[in-house]
Amino acid sequence: MTSFPGGTGGYAELAVVDADLVAPFPAGCSFTDAAAVPLAAGTAWEVLQRLRPMAGAWVLVHGASDGVGTFLVQLAAAADLRVIAVGGAGSHRLLGKLGAAGCVDYHAASVAPRCAGGGRRAGRRRR
Repeated sequence: MTSFPGGTGGYAELAVVDADLVAPFPAGCSFTDAAAVPLAAGTAWEVLQRLRPMAGAWVLVHGASDGVGTFLVQLAAAADLRVIAVGGAGSHRLLGKLGAAGCVDYHAASVAPRCAGGGRRAGRRRR
């Protein structure tokens, strides 16, 4: 069941909504992928809005290579935050390109000791 503004819902192939509730998506992008973006990006945005970290602060992002995590890494880096991204080693190159200052492979080491001291022990960005 689809939730609509006002608390109503229903099943339908087509629905009428206000124009400010929809946005175009690029050619070649599936409807499924396009539908996932607002949820993941919106969640990441909401996290930063609620935390309101000061520029230059360290931010630890668990699950940095998932949908919300990749948006959070990018948004945090754009807000001049220093990001330590926690994810598998295979994602470290991507996370560095997205703006992570350091990455921790949770398969290889415990996260807490690697991040002690303001991120100095986290793996450095790989390109």
